[in-house]
Amino acid sequence: MKANLVFKFTWIVTLVTLVIFIIISINYYNEIKTIKNDKLRISNLLKLQIKLNSLYIKSNSLIVNDVGKIDSIKNLIESKTLVLRIGDHCEQCIEKEVENLNKSFILRGKKNVMILVTVDNYRQIKAVKEKYQILFPIYSIDSKSLINNLVENVNPLYYFVIDENYSISNIFVPEKSYNNFTTFYLKNIYSYIKTY
Repeated sequence: MKANLVFKFTWIVTLVTLVIFIIISINYYNEIKTIKNDKLRISNLLKLQIKLNSLYIKSNSLIVNDVGKIDSIKNLIESKTLVLRIGDHCEQCIEKEVENLNKSFILRGKKNVMILVTVDNYRQIKAVKEKYQILFPIYSIDSKSLINNLVENVNPLYYFVIDENYSISNIFVPEKSYNNFTTFYLKNIYSYIKTY
């Protein structure tokens, strides 16, 4: 009887141990699979970033602010300026990027930051500014003013730096799954635009 009880107890312990081992193995396999997928996505994002660094803005491009004033972009760009380009994109993504921008730059000043949208009139610019609680200057630009629109086709929500010669650099397409990349980008861009 005791031998039978010991055998049952040993069998139950072995079975429980086996189940725990299987669960741990499945979790480990899923983590490895996730890491491999993440590495692939990161690799693809980096390749995309390199391809996208060929965007230009025409120096005679006209922009409209949120009160309807029309101006040339050349009158607004005096030094390196960070631009968040907002096209048609998911609302949550826009909210997250505006939040990232606010956190990274609002205490440091708004001088070298702007947001570009493409809308039909200044009232829509004002509506976008209010909807997303944008704290930076916001302008509408004709999407045809953006030369080499590959980035617009890939992802209409992206950052770039424009300088006083209208050269564009440091294009960055945020990925909501990797918000820490955006934080890192914004921190480094702040240093970049302030040192030149």
